[in-house]
Amino acid sequence: MLVLSGPNLAAELQQGLPAASVLAGEDEALSRQLQQDLSSEQLRLYRNSDPRGTELAGGLKNVMAIAAGICDGLALGANARASLLTRALAEMALVIEQLGGRAETLYGLAGVGDLMATATSPLSRNYRYGHHLAAGQSSDAALLSVGATVEGLPTCEALCALAAEHNWQLPIATNVLSLIRGELEPAAALQQLMRRDLRRE
Repeated sequence: MLVLSGPNLAAELQQGLPAASVLAGEDEALSRQLQQDLSSEQLRLYRNSDPRGTELAGGLKNVMAIAAGICDGLALGANARASLLTRALAEMALVIEQLGGRAETLYGLAGVGDLMATATSPLSRNYRYGHHLAAGQSSDAALLSVGATVEGLPTCEALCALAAEHNWQLPIATNVLSLIRGELEPAAALQQLMRRDLRRE
């Protein structure tokens, strides 16, 4: 099995803008061959041997992109967004390691790269959805405003169910789920995150 992932906003790829992605698989020969066959002047492909971690990173980043959209929608500033996304990587690493992937995969295109694109661009459906939540829209209204699939919604439900089952501490994902369900207002979710017990990084 091979997995292709990375910062691949479709609208930019359609415009012919340059991008890079990663092919993840345990078959090194096949990975090398496809890397050669599929790379072009527009798309540069790298490879790794962690398909599970790559797949997980690609799903988890959508939840964190919703959180980033909320953060920017509330106009909390660059410091808040950077802090949020740094802690988002810590939550993603915990989940990836627990489910059999490698945390170091997060430091490549499937992790940091994909997160930076998806959690900072209005081209991202998940980011736009978060923006609409921050504006006070319900989840259903925000979905209508986006007008397309928001993958972070079912991912967040599944992620928080796993966290409850295994007692994982995922405060960002948990607060995003509460916002999706209409159980919290965006400002209250921020207060919950900022009032958590102080701890080592």
